[in-house]
Amino acid sequence: MATSAPPQLPSDADLDVTDYKIGSAVSDIDSFRTLLERAQAGDIETIEEYERLKAAGELPSKPEYDQNALARIIVWALDWISDADKIRRDAQAIQHAALALYHDNGTVADVDRHWQRANDWHRAALEDRTA
Repeated sequence: MATSAPPQLPSDADLDVTDYKIGSAVSDIDSFRTLLERAQAGDIETIEEYERLKAAGELPSKPEYDQNALARIIVWALDWISDADKIRRDAQAIQHAALALYHDNGTVADVDRHWQRANDWHRAALEDRTA
């Protein structure tokens, strides 16, 4: 009776490509959010500026945006929200499966090193966000 080879794990290159794609998408989404927030806020950035322009009778006219384009953006955002929820669930499942395999294949010292690496990674990530 022949046994089949175990499934291959994703390679570092596979993980790096996915990181790049997700990072690129997150960057685009951030840019879109910024553009839409600026469009929503208009050109006037402070209450003082608004009051000055209003008193001078120089309030800019409100730009009109294409309703179809706005509807497409709304649907696009809803799709991304759904995708983000699925990505979170799948990433958690991947993490749980990888942790289970890691613990099944390791010694107690390996597990201790894993938790130390995880703690170090989280500490570095926190420092990056607060820097």
